[in-house]
Amino acid sequence: MPVSIRRLIYWGLFVISSTVAIVNIHVLRRADFALRRETNVSPNSHLAASRMLRNRGRGRRPRTLLGIISADNRNDCAYRKRHRELFSIWDDPRLCSLADYPYRSNCQLIYTFVIGGAENETAPTELVNSSLPILLPTPLASNYPDVNDPDVTLLNIQENMNEGKSPTFLYYASQMMKKYDIDYVMKLDGDSILHLHDWFAFAHQYLPPKGHGILGGALRHKAFWLPDPKLDPNGTALYAREDFWRREYDNVHMYVAGQCYFMSRDLCDKVIQEAPVSAHYTEGHEDHDVSSMVYFDSDRPVHLMAIGKSQRFWEHPVKGQPRWERIRKREIARMQGAPFENKELRLYMDV
Repeated sequence: MPVSIRRLIYWGLFVISSTVAIVNIHVLRRADFALRRETNVSPNSHLAASRMLRNRGRGRRPRTLLGIISADNRNDCAYRKRHRELFSIWDDPRLCSLADYPYRSNCQLIYTFVIGGAENETAPTELVNSSLPILLPTPLASNYPDVNDPDVTLLNIQENMNEGKSPTFLYYASQMMKKYDIDYVMKLDGDSILHLHDWFAFAHQYLPPKGHGILGGALRHKAFWLPDPKLDPNGTALYAREDFWRREYDNVHMYVAGQCYFMSRDLCDKVIQEAPVSAHYTEGHEDHDVSSMVYFDSDRPVHLMAIGKSQRFWEHPVKGQPRWERIRKREIARMQGAPFENKELRLYMDV
C-alpha cells in the first residue's frame, strides 16, 4: 500500500478516535453536573458521574401513594385547603391525585385525603378485610362539601383516632399499590406540610423502585413514655407487652412518629396481615402500633430509615395562620426562582 494512502488512513482513524473521546468527555461533564445538582457530589467525582450514566435509563423513579389524614370538621377542612393551595403553587407534573393517576403517566407522588366516612354507629372503626366495601358507597352529608371531591378517599369506617383508621388506610393503600404498581405508601398528618422538592430529592437518592423491607420516618422511643400516675403508678400496664422487644431487640423499642412515615409495599402488606391479631402487643397508640406490626415476628430484617430533623422533607405541626402564610410565601418564591429571607431555595428537577 502506498505510503500516502497509509498516512491518510492513519490520519482518519486519529480524527475519529479524538472525536469520540471529546464526545465522551462532554457527556461525562454533563452527567457530572447533573449528579452534583442532585446529590451535591464533588465536581471532581467523574467516577460517580460515569456510574450515573451507566445506570440512567434503567428502571424508573419510585412511585409513592401519599395518604393525608383528614376528617370532616372545620380544622381539617382548612388543612385540606392549604395542601391544595400548595399543590396548585407547585403545579408539578410529578404530583397528582389518586383519582387522576390513571391519566398521568409521569406522576410519582400520588396523594389522597383520607377520611372515615361511615356515620352509622354500628360501623367498624377498623376494616382490614373484604367483609365490607372498603369505600363509603354514598357521598358524605357534610357542612364541608369538599369532602366529596375526587381527591378525597372516604373509608367505610367511623372516623376515629387510634382505633383502626391507619391500618384501614393501609389496607386500601395495599389494594391501590397492587392495582397501579406503586412502590411505597406514605402517611402524613393533616397538620404536617410536605416539602415537595426535598421529598423528590430524597426519594430519588434513597428509595429504589420495587424496594423491600423499608420503613422510614422520625424516630421515637417508648422508653420516654410515662405511666399514668393514677391508673398505672408502677408502670405495670405500660410495660406489660415488651416480651418481643426484650427477646429480639434487647429492650430497644423504637417506632416512627405519625407526623410522617413511609414504608415499602411488602411492609404495608405485613401490617394488614398483623392488624387482626396484634392486640397482645399493640398499645392503642396507632402510629406506634403500625411500626410494631411491621417489626413483630418479621422473617427478615427491616431497613429502618431514621430521618433526622435536618433531613426532613416535611414540617410539623403547622396549625396557626402566621406559620402557614410564611410557608405559602416561601413556596411562591421557590417557584419564581426568587430568594426567600435572603436564602436561595432548592428547585429540584429530574435529570
